Amino acid sequence: MAKADMDYPKLVELLKNISKTRENLANKINCGKLNFAFTLMLLDIIGVKINS
Repeated sequence: MAKADMDYPKLVELLKNISKTRENLANKINCGKLNFAFTLMLLDIIGVKINS
């Protein structure tokens, strides 16, 4: 997130259709409680390209 210049408020705005709060999102990321699909979605939103 730091390399993409993304903070929690910006990320929450991009995820508004999932209705996560800033606190909820920060807690999930900091505790490592993200499922794989959600992690891929976050990476896509912040612009991380995954080469296969």
